[in-house]
Amino acid sequence: MSGHIFCRIIIVFLFVFTTLPAHSEERGPKGNIKVGIFPFEPFNFIDSDGIAEGFYPDLLRKIVKDEKWQIEFIECNWSQCLDHLQKQEIDLMVSVAYSSERAETMDYSYESVADLWGQVFIRPEGDSKNINDLEGKRIGVMRKDISASNFIKTTKELGIHSDIIEFATHSDVFKAVQQKIVEAGVAPQHYGLRHTKEYNLVGSTILFSPFSIYFASKKGSQHELLSHIDSHISSWKKENNSYYYERLNFWFAGSSSSFKTPLWLIYS
Repeated sequence: MSGHIFCRIIIVFLFVFTTLPAHSEERGPKGNIKVGIFPFEPFNFIDSDGIAEGFYPDLLRKIVKDEKWQIEFIECNWSQCLDHLQKQEIDLMVSVAYSSERAETMDYSYESVADLWGQVFIRPEGDSKNINDLEGKRIGVMRKDISASNFIKTTKELGIHSDIIEFATHSDVFKAVQQKIVEAGVAPQHYGLRHTKEYNLVGSTILFSPFSIYFASKKGSQHELLSHIDSHISSWKKENNSYYYERLNFWFAGSSSSFKTPLWLIYS
């Protein structure tokens, strides 16, 4: 065999070998996936035993059940989770609302997990019956929260000037309203519906800016992971009796809870 023919055989062999698809076990997410989790009941929270609970953790655990990778939940408040994600100290975040600003540094799952509204919450004796009543009032919001951003945008568009005071969590916002540090607080509607009695607050008639929440990762870092999650959620959404709807019913309309949220409030 001439050297020329031998070289051609070697080249063909190398081309075929290097273009063969990888074994299925080598595709997709690998190893330990760190997931940032902040207090946002019933979507995600850490319970009294230090266990990650909620709609998002249930979905993730089901997704990884038969995979070669594991998830580790990292507790942080909302702002800390955002910082951890950009520093790649975590790989994934849950309950992230889309915004064009965030999209510059984050990738989102294609499939949303739920749809929410922003709402203003007050003390029972409060006099904020419509958004114009918030003129000149101190309003508590959670730092870097999409509901906060939407509220500020809405009031600016209406020419209403409020004194915005930031807190680390929605719980801190509600405590501030309860303790009269602020006159009203902003949070997603479902959070207030579950926690107003705890802080002796009521929901006002001021609702604004519906938004969807997703899984998210640092831009360019976890395309395969997000695609893997999307494939499961997309499939589940097409089946009426799927795990997705089972857990949706459990967390938002289940008999285990004294509070029942109408499904139209949280998913469309």
